[in-house]
Amino acid sequence: MSFDQDPNEQAQISGADFAAMCDEFKALRKQYDNLVSEYDCLETEKETLEDEFTDQQSELRKLRNFLSMEGYRRCDIPACNCGLYHGGNAMRRLTEVREALHEAGLSTNGKTILSTLREHLKLEPLP
Repeated sequence: MSFDQDPNEQAQISGADFAAMCDEFKALRKQYDNLVSEYDCLETEKETLEDEFTDQQSELRKLRNFLSMEGYRRCDIPACNCGLYHGGNAMRRLTEVREALHEAGLSTNGKTILSTLREHLKLEPLP
């Protein structure tokens, strides 16, 4: 069969050619339907993953807000570059302990809080 014919002329197709064309069309239609089905599955999976991503972003935002409210700050020290959160209320608690030691007459001058407490409690120093 040739496609160089005038489109206004009536095509002359043999029965065998027509049957082969029908079989090829059915195979292509089946392949098309499979691709559409696969596309629909991928589209559904994409929407599910986008929803999960949005939920995880929201959860991450809540966690970061919580850390921020508790006084933690993301590490921005170039030498450290750990990307973790530092701070929080730990410094406030250590200051309270240091002040309590001073009120009790124990000096931390030149010593760590831990070594001052160990000395006061008569514990052996850490190696």
